[in-house]
Amino acid sequence: MSKATLNIGRFNGPLASNRYAGFKSIYEKIDPATTLQEVIISDSNPSAISEIIDGNIDVLLLPLKSLSTKIKEEISIATLSVRERAAYKFFLDKKHGSIAAINQQKDLKIAVPNEAVLAQLNELFPQHNYTLNKAAFEALNLEGDIDGFIFSEDEIDHLQAAEKLVFDFSTSELIPLAGSGVYAGLCLKNNRALRKKLLLLNNRNTSQCTNVERSIMKEKFDSLSVFCQKNMLGIFELKACYTHKEKGFIRQQLSQNTYIGLADRMIELLRS
Repeated sequence: MSKATLNIGRFNGPLASNRYAGFKSIYEKIDPATTLQEVIISDSNPSAISEIIDGNIDVLLLPLKSLSTKIKEEISIATLSVRERAAYKFFLDKKHGSIAAINQQKDLKIAVPNEAVLAQLNELFPQHNYTLNKAAFEALNLEGDIDGFIFSEDEIDHLQAAEKLVFDFSTSELIPLAGSGVYAGLCLKNNRALRKKLLLLNNRNTSQCTNVERSIMKEKFDSLSVFCQKNMLGIFELKACYTHKEKGFIRQQLSQNTYIGLADRMIELLRS
């Protein structure tokens, strides 16, 4: 008897390939009777999700932070990975001598990947000049007018840092986007048998924390960054910031021993 085949869609690139390999190794342990077939698809969430609906793939693996809170009714977020590589990194040309230049110098020209991190940097280091540049690898060449680049570690496959100074921001210093560092597995909502298997791979702590983040994300705060984590004592710690049209930059943090109601508390605090 031949094995059943499960078509797993993923985006191109080494990081996506590594995530697929991790998924495959775990899935094969819970369902050894099924063969997984890797399918590389284009970097477009709407069209990629349509591949599930059209029956071309059974599961789509993608970064959770790239997924809208409004997804097609037929689709289910069936599993979430362990969170890793969620923080931002700062790369600076070695000609500046030390990473301390971000505090000690003025008018550094720094490329940033999104409006959310731009808002935070303008508060933390207002003495520098920032420009939006989502082409991370181009900026990392640090040629021309760019002194440094800040990016989310989960967006970079590999780095050659020989000529660069590197600083790791903590998630408390620069709050990540909702869902950062997490890969999601999507499938058809009506495929209950598959969803049941994928649920066995789901990381419970990740689900609880990202549910909080995505609930706040639904409120459409401008330039929102939000990060929830469960600490060693089992306490949920939540940090969020955004730019209010009249009040300017707002940052808040909360903690409690359950994730239930945490998003609502933060939404109320951000609006107050």
